[in-house]
Amino acid sequence: MTITIPAQGRMLDDTQVAKPSRVNEHSVPTWMRRRMIHAFPGHGDSNSGTACVLRAAKAVRADWLVNWGSTKYDGRSAFVAEPRKLSEHSLKSINEFAFRLDVRWLLCANTWSNPGAAVRILFYKPENT
Repeated sequence: MTITIPAQGRMLDDTQVAKPSRVNEHSVPTWMRRRMIHAFPGHGDSNSGTACVLRAAKAVRADWLVNWGSTKYDGRSAFVAEPRKLSEHSLKSINEFAFRLDVRWLLCANTWSNPGAAVRILFYKPENT
């Protein structure tokens, strides 16, 4: 099975879909937390990973930002969310989130938290940034 994500142009093969990487729940990669602090300022609020995620979720109305954490993708740290369902609003919100953070994203058919019952949204840094 191969899945193509048209907006990102990434293709995943069977091994990537069948064996999702482990998620460190409620962990945010340092590079992602720094981008969140810049894109979603807290004006005196905490800059912990959780606080940054909550501010970002509120700003983009992210109903999809559940079962989130950090994982590895292509040998690098990445940020991931694993919701059970996505709507048209969710996809617009994901695009806004990625745009504001200057990250790429892809959608996977399998997850660490709920294999077969959810989808994985994986955010990663573009190369050379």
